[in-house]
Amino acid sequence: MADNGRRLAVLIDDVIRNAGNIISIPVFNDSKEEEIESIYEGHDYSELPDLPAEKLFSYLSDHDRAQLARTCKHFSKIFHSPSLWRRRYYNLNQPGVEKTANSFAAVHGRYVRHLAIECRHPTILTCKRVQKGLTSLFSKLHGRASLRTLLMPALELEQYWRFEFSREKLITSMCRFLRGQKRIRKIDLSSSRMSVFAAFRILDALAHGPGRILSDFNIQDMFHGRLGIFRFTRYQDILSRFTNITYLHINYNCISDEIFDILMNNVSASLKNLAIKVYKNDPHSHIISGTTWRAFRKRFPRLRVSFDIDVIGRREEIIPLLRPEIPLYKLELWSGYEHEEEWNVPDTLRYIGENFGNKLVSETLVLEYDNSIELFDSHLIELLKKCRKLVQADLTMTMCIPTVERICNMLENGEFPSLKKLYITCCGVSQREWQILSEIDDRYEHLAQRGIDLDLDTDIFFEEDED
Repeated sequence: MADNGRRLAVLIDDVIRNAGNIISIPVFNDSKEEEIESIYEGHDYSELPDLPAEKLFSYLSDHDRAQLARTCKHFSKIFHSPSLWRRRYYNLNQPGVEKTANSFAAVHGRYVRHLAIECRHPTILTCKRVQKGLTSLFSKLHGRASLRTLLMPALELEQYWRFEFSREKLITSMCRFLRGQKRIRKIDLSSSRMSVFAAFRILDALAHGPGRILSDFNIQDMFHGRLGIFRFTRYQDILSRFTNITYLHINYNCISDEIFDILMNNVSASLKNLAIKVYKNDPHSHIISGTTWRAFRKRFPRLRVSFDIDVIGRREEIIPLLRPEIPLYKLELWSGYEHEEEWNVPDTLRYIGENFGNKLVSETLVLEYDNSIELFDSHLIELLKKCRKLVQADLTMTMCIPTVERICNMLENGEFPSLKKLYITCCGVSQREWQILSEIDDRYEHLAQRGIDLDLDTDIFFEEDED
C-alpha cells in the first residue's frame, strides 16, 4: 500500500505542477522526497470527492489514468466515469494508433460523444492499414457509441488510396456506422475527395441517420470529380432530407438556384452561415440569380455568407459570382500565379468596395494578388476605406513600399476605425525594399499599445546583414 500511495502522490504532484491549481492541494518547496512524504502523509486522496477526482483524471494521459486507477478502489471507479472518455482524437498517420483506437473502443466506446480522426496523405503502403483500422473501429463503435460530433477531414480517397478494394470496404463500413448514428449534430467530411457515387452513398447514410438533427455540415471538397454536382437528381433528393442545417460549408459546383429552392423549402431551422468555396477547375460558370439570393436572404434573415475563391484572378470570373444581393461577411480571394493574364484587378476591388464595403464585418478579408503587371495600390486603399466595419485584413500582393507606409499612417490616424489586425506581405521586393519595410514595421510598433496587431513581411527570405 505504501508503494501505491507514493505512486499516487507522485502522479498528483506532477499533475498539479503541469496543469495549475485545479484542486486545492498544497505544493511544498522542499526536496522532492520530503515533498512527496508530506503530501502522502497529510492527505488521503482515496477520499477525494468525485468531481475534483474526475478533474484530476482529465489532465492525465490514458496511460497515467490507468496507472492512477491501480492505486485505490475509489480511483478505479473514477477511471470508468463516462465524462473522462467523451472526446477522442486519433492521428492514423502514426503507426500503431489504429490498434490503440480499437482497444479503446472495445472498453470505453459507449462513452464517446466527440470523435476526430486525422489521416492526411496516406501512402500506397499505409492506406490498407488505415482502412483496416477504421473499418474495425467503426465496427466496434456501431451500436455502442452515440456521437454528437464526427470530424474526418482530408481522407482524399480518390487521390491517395490506390486500391479500389480498400476504398470500397471503408465506404461500406462508414455507411453502416453513419446509418446507426441518430444524434450527430456536427460532421466534417471536407477534402474527402471521393468519387461522386461514393459521396452519394455517404450522404444518403447521413440523411437516414442524423439527417433531421444535423446542424453543422462541412462537405467542402467532398467530391473528387470536377462536375456540376448540383445537376444530379440523386444529390438534390438527398439534400432535401437534411432539415436542420445551421452551418453549411459547400462548393460552388454543389449549389444553384434549384439547390437554394430545395434548402428554402426543407430547412426548418434558420440557416446562419453559408461558406462557399469556388475553385478554378470546378464548374462555376453558372450564376445564382439576384432574385434567388434575395429570396434566400428573406427566408433566412440571419444568414451570413463567406466566399473562398481559389486560383481565380480575372474580373470576368469573380464579379458574376459576387452578386450584390449576397449578405457577404467574409471574403478570401487568391488569384493564383498566371501573370500572363490581365486580371483587371482595379475593377474587381472597386466592385467589392462599392457592393460589400459595409457588409464585410468578419475577422478576415484575405486578398492574395501576386500580380506584377497591374498597379492597383490606390484602389486597394479605397477598398480599405470603404470597409469601415472590417476587423482583420490579410493582404498578399505586389505593392509599392510607399503605399504600405501610407496604409500604416492611415491606420495610426484612425481612418480604419474597426481594423485591429493588419497583415501585409509584399511580393517581389528587392533587399533594399525589404530593409525599408522592416524600418516601417519598427516605426509603427507602438500601435500594439492600442490593441492593433500590425505585421509587415515579404514573400522572399532575406538574410540579416552581420555587423
